[in-house]
Amino acid sequence: MRHLVMVLALVFAGCGSSDSDDDAGSEPALTVATTEAASETTSPLTNATPDTAAAPTTTAPTTTTAAPTTTEAPPAPAGAALEDLVELIGVWATADTDASLAPLDLAERIIGFPLAIPVPEGATANDLELRARPLEDELWEWTWRYGAVAGPDPGDVDINAEDKGPGAVFLRETYDPIMGGLGFEYSNSTTSDPGDPGGPNSTNNVYVADSGTITVAGVERSVDPVFVWLDDDLIGFEDGVETPGFIVDVPVELPEGEIPLLFLSELIEGTPLPDGAELASATFRSQSRQADSFDADLGLRYLTVEIDWAVGIEAGAALAATVLDSFDDPRLRATTPSFFEEGSFEPSRLSETSDGWRHDLLLLDRYPGTFIFRADEDDGTAELTLRLVIEPLRQLLTPPAG
Repeated sequence: MRHLVMVLALVFAGCGSSDSDDDAGSEPALTVATTEAASETTSPLTNATPDTAAAPTTTAPTTTTAAPTTTEAPPAPAGAALEDLVELIGVWATADTDASLAPLDLAERIIGFPLAIPVPEGATANDLELRARPLEDELWEWTWRYGAVAGPDPGDVDINAEDKGPGAVFLRETYDPIMGGLGFEYSNSTTSDPGDPGGPNSTNNVYVADSGTITVAGVERSVDPVFVWLDDDLIGFEDGVETPGFIVDVPVELPEGEIPLLFLSELIEGTPLPDGAELASATFRSQSRQADSFDADLGLRYLTVEIDWAVGIEAGAALAATVLDSFDDPRLRATTPSFFEEGSFEPSRLSETSDGWRHDLLLLDRYPGTFIFRADEDDGTAELTLRLVIEPLRQLLTPPAG
């Protein structure tokens, strides 16, 4: 079976809910100040090991060295398997209202979050993301992110205050000892506002690994600076209510072809690709929709996957003749919900588009997806895209009667 590949997107400063499949956040419009003040306190987090705060530096984060080369087999992927998604999407659907579900634990279980960086006690899970993009020298950057709505109020970020407000102070006092205990040094902080007087504002701390590497699945890998955010309004300003929260971003360099998340690796193995196909990007992330939105009856909190490959135009077009029969992994079928028999599925059919073709799919006989080929004759490029939507209230479908 041909090898498959996977997707994800880029670090953004603020994170919030979105309706349907839109991105769940936007960057602050204005970067206002950079702080490099020292802080030595004990972290108020109960599930972290306090250490002394790292001394601030006066220089920007240095560029990390290339990941060590190795001839050993890639480490086993972490996180959930495909079969685990049915249970985990049910857990994720209610995680925003259940403070007993630690956001870091969920991030570790679902996306294999690689560092023990918790959020303060009482916070509830709001966002998950794993994204990948190619670098140079046969390396890929994989960025793990998770976000959580604050429990106790951490205090406002004040862009005009000398110390940037009680929220910025709280973030330093909380995370300097945690990150120091993980081998990271505080570098600088940036406060931002959305362009409106009075906020809501955000601040992020930048931490650099002392060694330039961290251990991922038992192997030393290069790590870029880690970002820890506090946003005065994590999920969007609604009805005059601000909802503060935290975001943690961990970008790691991995060798080309190494897929760190188990169910993404399984999806890649189960997707038929023509010779010469190359992974272009991959993204797995949480999404949310409003109660009055289309498909709200399928769940307000759900997960999506998008994986893109670059292919030759002729090879991609030729795949249309065999793709329906090429999905031979029963977990990912070229099927679609039956129009005639409710509760069952039927084989999908090739649909021609203006620039290629598409097939409908089902993951685990529940979750809808599409496999799409698009060609640009003008510049001679083409791509294949696998998209999946994992919603908590999707029901198991069965083969048609008879």
